[in-house]
Amino acid sequence: MENVGKKNKKPLVKKLKKTVQVQPNEVLIDDELDDDEEASDKNYEPEQHDMRMVISGGQLKKNKAIIKKMDAPVSNENESVAARIMKVRCRPHSLELLIKDLTPKQIDAVKEVGFGGILGLKLTETCKIMMPWLVERFNGASLMFNIGVNKEFVVTRYDVYDVFCLPMNVGNDVPEIAIVRVGENIDSQLKDVWKQQFNVHGYDGIPLKKIEARIRELIDGGDEFKKLFVMHALCSFLTPTANRTVDLKLAKALHVVSEIRNYDWCSYVLGQLGKHVSHFKDHEKQESLCGCMLLLEIIYFHRLKFQGKKENPTTSNTTLDG
Repeated sequence: MENVGKKNKKPLVKKLKKTVQVQPNEVLIDDELDDDEEASDKNYEPEQHDMRMVISGGQLKKNKAIIKKMDAPVSNENESVAARIMKVRCRPHSLELLIKDLTPKQIDAVKEVGFGGILGLKLTETCKIMMPWLVERFNGASLMFNIGVNKEFVVTRYDVYDVFCLPMNVGNDVPEIAIVRVGENIDSQLKDVWKQQFNVHGYDGIPLKKIEARIRELIDGGDEFKKLFVMHALCSFLTPTANRTVDLKLAKALHVVSEIRNYDWCSYVLGQLGKHVSHFKDHEKQESLCGCMLLLEIIYFHRLKFQGKKENPTTSNTTLDG
């Protein structure tokens, strides 16, 4: 079994500067929306230069002109995506604010559970105008990313690891609680434990704000803190939910804290992104787009830096939630 996630490696997430303006109600990030809105490979060693510094402020400024030129041919499908309202639910800013206030003991706890790679998250704003272009060029089923003529590649779990340094234990998939009728799932009691802890009843979801409040109380870290932090990181950023609530199907994966770092979280994050992009493209009336879209943006800029040639992302009506 491969465990890349335990290596000490700085993630490739750097500070993004605001570089492109879009018209209101075109591209929305979840943090901009109202709270009540509905919302084998054992010998693999990442290259030392992988994706570092590729989304720094300077890099985005260089790509401002690229985005404006828009010479890239646009397909009929892309025209359809570009014309739609897109509410991107990835909320990096929410997680960044939480990380900013962590105590030294909490930071150590995050590292112990295998998610220390995201502690360097520093974002002011993502490049909203690129989102429709990224969605068009990424095939959620095959994970093929086409960034230009004769320039396509399959996004893999290693790309996720190079960006976020999450645990990547190949073959140890993240377990989920199946969606079945009440009383039919022996794991349903795990969901009940979470709901009882936050005084939530029935089919109501647990707001992420309640998770944040409790995290700030657990200044000494500990197992409860580890569970809550990982849940928040997933539901706000890595595998974001549409309505700013906890995704209780993950309760099984977080139940035994010592096992959290032993799962293949890189494959899980990528799989969720592919699933949600495919769902968005297949349903014309859908506005919400879950999945960690920032991942595609980082990978795109990485390819620009190390391949030399640049494509011109198209503009559209997209909104980021983060």
